[in-house]
Amino acid sequence: KLIEIEMIDIKGSIKGKEPFNIELPSDTERSLVHQLFKFQRAKFQQGTASAKTRSQVRGGGAKPYRQKGTGRARRGTSRSPLIRGGGVIFPPSPRDFSIRLTKKVIRSSLLQLMALILPKVKVLQVDDSVIKTKALASIMPKKSKKAVFIITNMEDSIALACRNIQGVSICHPGQLDANVLMSADVVYIPSKELKNVEEALK
Repeated sequence: KLIEIEMIDIKGSIKGKEPFNIELPSDTERSLVHQLFKFQRAKFQQGTASAKTRSQVRGGGAKPYRQKGTGRARRGTSRSPLIRGGGVIFPPSPRDFSIRLTKKVIRSSLLQLMALILPKVKVLQVDDSVIKTKALASIMPKKSKKAVFIITNMEDSIALACRNIQGVSICHPGQLDANVLMSADVVYIPSKELKNVEEALK
């Protein structure tokens, strides 16, 4: 079944349909998109949180005060987790939060993601002329708060024009972000980038 995406020009007028030469799944599996979401978000976790246990804290070798006669609780070390300056009982330690997914699962997840966002995808008909911010802002829906442009070259006039528009994000075809695309109200693919998106999904 041929998939067609609505095409608009820089003024927002509908110019017809543009074929999308990728076979998308008919039955959506949100669990795959969730796996992709977790896989991508895990990369943002640094995993550098660290604290010391009572054995790692420096000092504490000598008994802080005598066993009996002080009226205080007995102590064998000044580095007990119960007192100030002591260790932590179950401290965080540096760890790797990254999740591993096979290439096959990642590709299936990206196809599922594309199938879910397809109703809000529009192809933007552009040529080699320079596009200004004012012209780009005019095509944004009035009620829409978030929009995403899928662009390869960050120095492209479209990428430069949408930097100063609130609520607009840019995605690279080879690094489609599930969180950004799912939360967007509309996704724009410039006509010259359509082939790059198709290549990224193959």
